[in-house]
Amino acid sequence: MPVSQTNSRVVYAALKSCGIGLCSALPETWLVHLIRMAEDDPDMILLRLAKEEEGVGVSAGAHFAGVKSAMLSAVIIAAPLKIVSGSGSPLRVIAITPRQQF
Repeated sequence: MPVSQTNSRVVYAALKSCGIGLCSALPETWLVHLIRMAEDDPDMILLRLAKEEEGVGVSAGAHFAGVKSAMLSAVIIAAPLKIVSGSGSPLRVIAITPRQQF
């Protein structure tokens, strides 16, 4: 899916419909529209990251605090927190679900 405001709105609407209340993001050009949407949304907490590892900690902490979170980055991170690299789509999303165990 190419990066555009339209496609970013679709992704952001999906995040909101899942009850995501906190987004952490790396400053990536692929995420510029999503980051702006999160920034402009008074119901969303946006935390800017310096590296991917910070986002994993933020998402884990949010989970333990009962807040659904999503991490936006150029790396796929999937349960049980295995890092998978690839040359697929540049947009990857992490969401910790209540069923995951740490």
